Amino acid sequence: MSKKALIAFSAIALILGCEEVNEPSNPSGQKEGVNTFRIETSGITPGSVVVAVTPSLKQDIYVFGVMTKAQAEAAKYDDAIVGSITDGVQNITDVAVKGDQEKTFTGLQGGTAYIAFAAGVNSEGKRTTDVQKAEFTTLPGEGGQ
Repeated sequence: MSKKALIAFSAIALILGCEEVNEPSNPSGQKEGVNTFRIETSGITPGSVVVAVTPSLKQDIYVFGVMTKAQAEAAKYDDAIVGSITDGVQNITDVAVKGDQEKTFTGLQGGTAYIAFAAGVNSEGKRTTDVQKAEFTTLPGEGGQ
């Protein structure tokens, strides 16, 4: 057998021996079984905001809240952001929720940049997901009510 014939035969054998593997499609890039959150803000005034959170996994517990953008940047780590809600809590069920939630946050300062955030937690209050954030700015004026 010539060298050319041997190479051609080897190439055909290699092609025939390969199996096509189809990976499941995941257009969102979300890891299966990991909770993600859609966070929407509305009703923004100088002193308040309505935050609506829709989790991808309705049965998993999570926390959500609001803090100034400056506080979030100073926290530097997602665990510190979650800790702003969970630190010192005796029972995580006092602050954690499940399913779709909506809450009005008051006492905000007018004309200030904020983030609304949500993150999955376990029964000990430890973060189990990335912290997801939505930025907003309160309207100018007297806030703090």
